[in-house]
Amino acid sequence: MPHIPQRIRKLIGVMVLLLWLAFYAMCAMLVAIAVLPEAHWFVEFLYYLIAGMAWIVPVRYLMLWMNKPDPEIF
Repeated sequence: MPHIPQRIRKLIGVMVLLLWLAFYAMCAMLVAIAVLPEAHWFVEFLYYLIAGMAWIVPVRYLMLWMNKPDPEIF
């Protein structure tokens, strides 16, 4: 695979992150609307707590890829 400079990786990563967050938020809202209308307040609290934190897991790997240092040329 050809080398992608860190500057370009960060640009790609930011675009992917914005798309991912929009997609994830829409999916989380659709699940909440479909499943939680009659749920107890504590179930709703747990859902929003977990859904609010779960997006971080895949983003971690994106951040690691974005911030990987460029290889030494010399």
